[in-house]
This record gives sequence, C-alpha cells and structure tokens, in this order.
Amino acid sequence: MNDTPAAPKRYIVIGAGAVGGTIGGCLFQAGHDVVLVARGPHLDALRAHGLRLATPLGTQTLRMPAVAGPADLELRDGDVLILSTKGQDTVDVLQQWAWQPVPDTGEAAAGLLPVVCAQNGVANEGIALRRFRHVYGMCVWLPATHLQPGVVESQGIPRAGSMRSRRCANLLRGTTMAPGSCGGGRAPRGSRSCVRRASATRNARSSTRHAATR
Repeated sequence: MNDTPAAPKRYIVIGAGAVGGTIGGCLFQAGHDVVLVARGPHLDALRAHGLRLATPLGTQTLRMPAVAGPADLELRDGDVLILSTKGQDTVDVLQQWAWQPVPDTGEAAAGLLPVVCAQNGVANEGIALRRFRHVYGMCVWLPATHLQPGVVESQGIPRAGSMRSRRCANLLRGTTMAPGSCGGGRAPRGSRSCVRRASATRNARSSTRHAATR
C-alpha cells in the first residue's frame, strides 16, 4: 500500500483568453491553485490588475499568477496543463512545455504531467500525444468572449459551462479510431466539472453559424 500523499493540484491554463480565462477564473473561484499563461497586453493587464471575469451575476477581479511561458514558472508534481490556445499554436506551445524539468521527480513535463486539450478542432490531441504521455481531449460547452486585455466575459447562466473529458490513449497505436477521437480513461479529478455555469458551446456556436448560412 502506498501511503505517499498525492501532490497538490495546480492548474496551469495555457492560453487564458475567452475559454481559458473562464476555466481558470472558475477554478480559482472554487479555491484551486491556478496559473494563467498569456502574452502581450493581455498578460500585462493580468499581472497589473488581475483577471476581470464578467458574468451575468456580476464582475469579479481575480488576482492569480500570470506568466508568459514555462521560463517564468517552476513546474511541480501535481500540475495539470490545460491547453486553450488556437489550434495553429498547438505545436509551438507544446514544444515549449514538453521538456521542461519537474524538480524533485527526475522527469520532464512530457512524461509526468497531464495535458487537457480544451480547444477547437480534432487534431490537437494527436499532436499532444506525440509530445506528452498523458493527454485528455475535452469537449467544451462554454459561451465566452475576450475583447480587451485583462477582461473575459462569460455569458452562461446559471452555469459558466460544461466540460466532458476522456484520456486519449489509442490515437498513436494503430487503432481504427477516427483522427482526434478519444477513448478509455477519465480526466484528472476536477477537470470534468470545474466550470459549471452554462450550457452553450463553442462547437454549438459554430454549428449555429453553419446552419445560418444554409
């Protein structure tokens, strides 16, 4: 029996825009340890003033750490990487994080830390599996916008969103699963239900826009 206590969870949200900012903000409001990763004026605003999370219930300023990338942060066992960047940035971002050392473990992030792909598209999980051992695909139902530095608007009521996640274990093992599909396993505890204030999705919005053009 292993009596070693589990490492405390810390959620590192890579791409703290509309979706990432809402996920990170809700996790922080729920009492979790959260680090936001952003760039440019948005990063400057987060560092100076915190994240302003606007919802139909009001606006809160959430002061949590914000960094530009892995060089600004010491990783630790128990970290969960939540990837919320645009799909075209996935390769470059993951290459930055994959081989960062996790002190006191003798391992790099690629072999130890889970990556949750909270992104549009179906190719991100396969890309991540070429760099990380533990990858989870996530379906995000979460209406949100990010229009100015330091501010994220979450329009869902009474919940911000709903997320379903599964471990992607078979994409690179010669199976007949469709590209980008996931099977087997469950998400790290807390990652499936950390955002709970809505029921509209980025994918649903895309479907609505598509239907409107028919």
